[in-house]
Amino acid sequence: MNYLKLTKSMEDYLEVMYNLEKEKGIIRVVDIAEELNVKPSSVVEAVDKIYKLDLISREKYKEIKLNEKGIKAAKGSYT
Repeated sequence: MNYLKLTKSMEDYLEVMYNLEKEKGIIRVVDIAEELNVKPSSVVEAVDKIYKLDLISREKYKEIKLNEKGIKAAKGSYT
């Protein structure tokens, strides 16, 4: 089994991303910022860290997508 070291903050971001994708069909920085009551620049920084863990795919100034590994982490089933 693979082990992923996620901070509480990263878990919060992943959970919000997962919920946004389910509810709106799209994950955007502005929506994450609104949900977590943080600045968009903070979201970009967190997204960069999560991207480096290979949990999402993203293109600059475009939407964010959770990959299979990211979905598992967001659901808490990837430990």
